Order: sequence, then structure tokens, then C-alpha cells
Amino acid sequence: MEMVNHMDQKKILIVEDEPDVIEFIRDILTDKGYTVEAATDGNEGLEKISAFNPDLILLDIQMPNETGIGMYRRMLREDEKKDIPVMVVSGMPGMNWTFNAKIPVVDKPIDEKKLVSQIERLLN
Repeated sequence: MEMVNHMDQKKILIVEDEPDVIEFIRDILTDKGYTVEAATDGNEGLEKISAFNPDLILLDIQMPNETGIGMYRRMLREDEKKDIPVMVVSGMPGMNWTFNAKIPVVDKPIDEKKLVSQIERLLN
């Protein structure tokens, strides 16, 4: 098993309202050595950004209370949050044109290899 230097361990925030999806992604990422936190809507996601200081955010679009699009727009207005890389994890294939063309999208059901390769690309 590969040793992980915890000083260099990257932190990923999952903002997703489906518990099964959170656990699936959390299992993949913790096995890869990432530190993972989760929030179940955009409002909780914004709070967790301040406390957790993630290196990357995996963001669902359709969630109760505050959508992923709403959360992203609010992030862009805050200096300490606007530069955090975001990747959309969406159950709406092909809808990334409604979000932001610069943000990578992984469709649900999630392809583990695609998810991990996109994350590695964003964090390196």
C-alpha cells in the first residue's frame, strides 16, 4: 500500500444530495488518499468551504434548498472561494452548456476511471 504524506493530502468537498452517491465517491477518493468532506446542498457546501478549505469541489446541480448553479454563482462573488476548482457531477447528461464550459462534467452513473482522471488533472 502506498504511503500518503498527510501534509500533501488533497482535500475534496462533495456537494451532493444523494447519500448513496456521496458514499460511492467518498470510498473511491479515500482509497486514493484524498481527505473527503460532504455537504447535502449548496448552502451547507458554502459553509463547509470556509471550515474545510478544499482543494477541489465536486458539485451536483439539482439539490434541495440551494442548487449547484446557485452555490457556484455565490462562490464566484467571494474572493476566498472563487478560485477553488469545481467539477460537476450531474445526472443530467449533456447539460453542462447551461453551467460553465470551463468546468469539467462527469455524468451519473459515475465512471470511476473518468472521475479519478478528471480529479487528478484538476489537482495537478
